[in-house]
Amino acid sequence: MFETATPRAIFSQRLRTLRSERELSTFAVAEGILGSRDRASEVTKWESGKHFPAPENLVKIADFFSCSTDYLLGVTDDRQTVKGAA
Repeated sequence: MFETATPRAIFSQRLRTLRSERELSTFAVAEGILGSRDRASEVTKWESGKHFPAPENLVKIADFFSCSTDYLLGVTDDRQTVKGAA
């Protein structure tokens, strides 16, 4: 029997992958999403699965990486955002 990954685990892995692909530090991601490099520890906690971002930050993360929240949460494997969705 296979274990399914939780949305938190999927999110953590996908955030790490997106950051790594763009060769960004946690400081750069924190500044881009949270407005302050001083909040890099929050990004580290998201990536480690210790914390999960608030819904408004999840949207900011998706915008920052130009992907959908559905992708971040493992609902879809398609990274693209839906154009014209409200």
